[in-house]
Amino acid sequence: MASNLRVDQILPSTSTNVAIGTATGSVTLVGSVSGTSITNSGTTTVAAGSTSAPSISPSGDSNTGIFFPSADTIAFAEGGAEALRIDSSGNAGIGSAIPTQKLDVNGTIRSYSGTNAGTFKDNQLRSDSSGTFYFDHGTVGQSFQFRTSTSSSLDTTGPSITSAGNIAFASGKGIDFSATANSSGTMTSELLADYEEGTFTPTDGSGAGLTFGANTKGHYVRMGNVVHVFVRVVYPSTANGSNAVVSGLPFAGFNPSGADVSNGSVPSGFGYISGGSVIPQIHMSGGSADTNFYSFGTPRTNANFSGLELRFGITYRTS
Repeated sequence: MASNLRVDQILPSTSTNVAIGTATGSVTLVGSVSGTSITNSGTTTVAAGSTSAPSISPSGDSNTGIFFPSADTIAFAEGGAEALRIDSSGNAGIGSAIPTQKLDVNGTIRSYSGTNAGTFKDNQLRSDSSGTFYFDHGTVGQSFQFRTSTSSSLDTTGPSITSAGNIAFASGKGIDFSATANSSGTMTSELLADYEEGTFTPTDGSGAGLTFGANTKGHYVRMGNVVHVFVRVVYPSTANGSNAVVSGLPFAGFNPSGADVSNGSVPSGFGYISGGSVIPQIHMSGGSADTNFYSFGTPRTNANFSGLELRFGITYRTS
């Protein structure tokens, strides 16, 4: 008996099922098979199909279904157009026949809760018709925003990022301005990697053991490696005539190559004494967080701020 059996038509005489094949055999069907259910205990092999004629499709909708465009690749067609593809690398493309990432989307991404398409959940990604992506907090466009562009460069027609909250960077990271025009000098960095502001408590660094008054305060703002300091110091009436030194600044001054600059001082400036006639001259040694004061004159002398209030502000570079 031949190993193959060709059957043109099988019609059961009763309502019982018809079984074709054995546990080790197979049946190849050419044409269509219809029925309320088809059960197969083995594997089913279908043709590769195409976008317009997928190999697995529902009755009455022959251009919608699943097809297999190449080895190890699955695709889904809707209305004769490819809607989704999963390639041999496991990358999924929606509206993209050549996905290069785990998920590539060519079109609009939108997420919402409930039945109202205008109600968005917190921190969900959305894109509007202009190609702008949002992480929304209830109202479109009030949160984190990415702008896209059809060119190879970023969209420069408006702000690229807007946020209703904070944007945090890892330590040592920040905002890179390397795309901007450079000065005629020698550039060392275009990365804004630090910003902070706060308060500190100025202390006596003269060695005299002074305790400053209750109104002594210090404020600072740091941008990158530039520090702005604003200080108010109230000296006790028992202050001696030694050189005044205010310590406790939030950052030490920059000390390039282990050597001080500007004759032992990083910044130099003048302060204000409330209730006194002394004009304080300010110096700050590189590598330290101390400011030294002298009364301005010729020759300069050590400042005695006994019972006086000293106010000053300096800008200096830190490491």
